[in-house]
Amino acid sequence: MRHPKVLAAALALLSAAPAYGTQQLPDSLRILAPLRDAQARFERIRRWNLPWTPQFGGGEGEQIIGRFRYWPEYDARWTPRPEHDRVIRERNKLLALLDSAATILPDNGWITGQQVRYLIDGGRLEDALRRASECRAQGWWCQALTGLVAHLRGDFTAADSAFAAALPTMTEADRCRWTDLSLVVDRDLVRSYRAAGCGNRDSLNRRIWWLADPLYLVPGNERRTEHYARLVMSHLFEDTANPYGVPWRDDSHEMVIRYGWSVRWERESRSPGASATQPTIIGHQRRGGRHFLPSASFLAEPSTMGWNDWELDPVKPREIASPPYSTRFVQLEPQVLVFRRGDSAVVAGVFHFGEREEGEKNAEVALIVVPDEHAAPTMVQETVTDGIARLEARVARRPALVSLEALDSADSLAARKRYWLDVDSAAGTGFALSDLLLIEGFEPLPRQLGRALRLARPSAHYKPGEPIQLYWEIYRVSADEPPFVSLTVVKQGKSVFRKVAEFLGFASRERPKITLEWREAQPTTRASIGRSVTLQLPDDQAGRYAIRLKATTPGGETAETEKEIFVEKR
Repeated sequence: MRHPKVLAAALALLSAAPAYGTQQLPDSLRILAPLRDAQARFERIRRWNLPWTPQFGGGEGEQIIGRFRYWPEYDARWTPRPEHDRVIRERNKLLALLDSAATILPDNGWITGQQVRYLIDGGRLEDALRRASECRAQGWWCQALTGLVAHLRGDFTAADSAFAAALPTMTEADRCRWTDLSLVVDRDLVRSYRAAGCGNRDSLNRRIWWLADPLYLVPGNERRTEHYARLVMSHLFEDTANPYGVPWRDDSHEMVIRYGWSVRWERESRSPGASATQPTIIGHQRRGGRHFLPSASFLAEPSTMGWNDWELDPVKPREIASPPYSTRFVQLEPQVLVFRRGDSAVVAGVFHFGEREEGEKNAEVALIVVPDEHAAPTMVQETVTDGIARLEARVARRPALVSLEALDSADSLAARKRYWLDVDSAAGTGFALSDLLLIEGFEPLPRQLGRALRLARPSAHYKPGEPIQLYWEIYRVSADEPPFVSLTVVKQGKSVFRKVAEFLGFASRERPKITLEWREAQPTTRASIGRSVTLQLPDDQAGRYAIRLKATTPGGETAETEKEIFVEKR
């Protein structure tokens, strides 16, 4: 039923009310009451016109938050079904009613907020931005609405600015609530974080948002603006009807702050007679959510962030977010290497990005090196067309966070590898070896880093019979005492059959290996030497290999480095 009397009464009130500019009408409650009824009516109509879905099970990652069961969106194939035509028509009617009310109460924050909410709900972001920019409500609310829409449009710099402008104009109590991250920080940090109080959290919040930024190559901090956007949406949902058909309470707020608001809903099919009862509603957040907030140990000491320590997809995440630019966010497996250059160092990153093997693939890629949350990052950013990124940055020799990043907006795919690197230790100070760089190409083999990087190989996986080419540098080589060098390739691991054969004495316990040894030529100066070599493994030797390089001076100084590769089965 459409309840024509409710709509007619609301329209009559709106048309009869005099226009008082920005002054709040004494009988504004008489105008807002039918608007609230119309909003609740729309959500009832939406609820009973949602598509049906089979009964859901929680699965491994299920969590209980108050009245709600939450579990990650495991089915990557799920896509939202089109809205029912009636839902679209009724939303437009509600928006028309809100528009009429806004001409009479232009400074009413509730009306403006619901206009923005339902324009976003209908996918009309440009109209939502225009309405937010016309907002005349007092205080911080207009800036917050602008920040919400800017975030959803992917303009994170504008969203950051809007939210930064909103915070100082809040009351102290509101600002304390908005900057309280206790619902999303690591569980090991919650108690001490809450005990610190509002006035003592600023420095910790700054570090949290620095580390939580999903991609540094994207301007603005999209995880921070996502957090504030969720606060705005929770505020919009307060004291209003929603598709779930339940009152908005603390557990509703916590769900939105930790995991985002639902963008589509479905009715759960429990039995053939389910349509005659109150349906159970399943809400779907945006796909591709990942866990971006740092652990307590990373916050206390970023240097604890190892190569594979940041788990983007834990079983029961404290929070997740899906940046508007991606529905898939994956981990890169790059080569990251350090080469000494006097008082500085070259950090190089090489990786393959993209799932398509053939054809061109345009993507934005970046190498970022930043020592802490207060420093300006060193960033090298490029556009690649062949799916291979080869990046290098000259940086100071000190510990820093390194982030290799890639974004293909056309495929809604983002990726990164982020970890802590002690650049100074990696580069060494005295006699030392650089990292081993995997390269591919033809003779002559490179003897300078620039050409070697242009030949850098994006993967450590090789086909059977494929040559293995390496480049490295030796530092502080004496012209009078050139070092001895050995290069050893050792197969890692053993099959069950090999272990049995060794136990019975039918096979040697020595692992297959290749060893090359030589003495370097005398350099003309006490400087670095660039070297490269080609290795050929037997065609039938698939498996995992460690390539170990060792250099020793006549005086007994040694330097070692190692690289792992994988040879596929034929």
